[in-house]
Amino acid sequence: MPLTARTGLLLVWLASRRQYNMSVVRLAVCNLLAGVCDVLPRLSSDLEFDKSGYAILTSDCSSSTTQQSSQPGCSTFFKVLITGRRYLGSHSLYTFSSSEARWSKPTQLTLDTPEVIHDCLHPDGAVSRGKVHWSVGDWSCRCSLDMDTETYHISQAKIMAWTIYVETSDEPQLGVTTNVTPLVLTLSGPGLELKICTWQDDNKRKDGAIAKAGRLTTRIVELKPPRQIKRCPNQIHLRLLG
Repeated sequence: MPLTARTGLLLVWLASRRQYNMSVVRLAVCNLLAGVCDVLPRLSSDLEFDKSGYAILTSDCSSSTTQQSSQPGCSTFFKVLITGRRYLGSHSLYTFSSSEARWSKPTQLTLDTPEVIHDCLHPDGAVSRGKVHWSVGDWSCRCSLDMDTETYHISQAKIMAWTIYVETSDEPQLGVTTNVTPLVLTLSGPGLELKICTWQDDNKRKDGAIAKAGRLTTRIVELKPPRQIKRCPNQIHLRLLG
């Protein structure tokens, strides 16, 4: 089962099983351009893998200029991130680096605010400018869980409240633009309008203060269904591919 992709690398779920109240999963990273597939070591954890977020990082994802080399047998340097809730309730992070060829010990994740870390709604994370963004939420809101790719520091930003979410046709989708700027896509009816919102990086105002990142509505695109469809379906799903 495909989980996430990054610059020609595809992370897939090969198999899973239960052993002594733990989940044992087997993942693989496939280089679609080189035709090489690296099967990762088994990962045994009490993490809820089906509700976790996944990401692939490459050497160009880090804000650091240091280049890392991969072990023999690996097609290119990559790092896999898995974040999610453990059965005991806390959120943790697992990492795998092709330069070390082993899984890290779990790192407990906490927010700087008293907010609750929401569960991931989609497994694939959007990578942009040294950060990974996962779509998370619960019945009350939809948020973006943002992680620094070097420090693994996390923060959570609200995408939309429940009152706005009920007006959309499907879950908001996170992605990046061609210049690696984070964006949010939402689909609403009945006219099938695609709303494209982009984030603004932290920057200094004229008075020297730091302006926090926020979403900017760039445009609204009206989608036209194929002529063969005589009426709009009851449910319409929005997904990002690639």
